[in-house]
Amino acid sequence: MRKTLTAAIVAASLLTLAACGNEDGSDSAAGQNDADVAFAQQMIPHHQQAVEMAQLAETRAESPEVKDLAADIEAAQDPEIETMTGWLDSWGARRWRTRRTRHVVG
Repeated sequence: MRKTLTAAIVAASLLTLAACGNEDGSDSAAGQNDADVAFAQQMIPHHQQAVEMAQLAETRAESPEVKDLAADIEAAQDPEIETMTGWLDSWGARRWRTRRTRHVVG
């Protein structure tokens, strides 16, 4: 069960990081549209929630592997949040209003 959970967390983290990547590494604001703005506005709280969940592992997880993975997730999410916040600022767009999000899984 723990191996399955760890594998699922790793897979979700990799997909999240891949979705935030930029093929050419540029931070250019040229060519952004409403979908780009909405993506960044919605992904910031999503990444913040990942940080919050990773921080829970410090006191709740027993497995050293899960704790290490949580630390890696937290370290990866903060730069992504900064990047997307920078995009919104450079585009003159509003930042997301709240840090709390609700994800419905079903």
